[in-house]
Amino acid sequence: GTDLAQSVADNLAAIQGAALGRLIAAVCFLIKVQLTAPLLLNVIVVSMWAPSESGPLWPVGRVALVLAITSATILCAVVLAEKAAVVASLTGSLLVTITSVLFPALVHYCLTCRLGGRRLSLWEKAEYAFIVCFGIFTGVLGSALALADLMA
Repeated sequence: GTDLAQSVADNLAAIQGAALGRLIAAVCFLIKVQLTAPLLLNVIVVSMWAPSESGPLWPVGRVALVLAITSATILCAVVLAEKAAVVASLTGSLLVTITSVLFPALVHYCLTCRLGGRRLSLWEKAEYAFIVCFGIFTGVLGSALALADLMA
């Protein structure tokens, strides 16, 4: 109907006594983030704490780092539960642009340069530059719009 909001959390906020539903929505948001982005979480952890060749793969410090990132995610999910659609838009603008536009284009460019056995023409380099510039533009624009919605 016309009295429904775009997000489940907003709809639950309008129902008296739906605190449990809001908590469930926050937990589901956390689970979605943690299950759909494990590769990104691993990249963050490895970039901040590279595994040792001689030591254990998961020393106490790395486990603590993962727990800190997970705790920050839980905190964000709980604090921003009423703005779930805006948070989804923000993370989509940032992560989807990086993982679906910028990263593939840059990896393809690097692999083509190293393994292609030929030099790229100016036109081919311009194509890669256009894709990267377009990805940066849409990521920044989408993020700015999502942040404006978050602050509203």
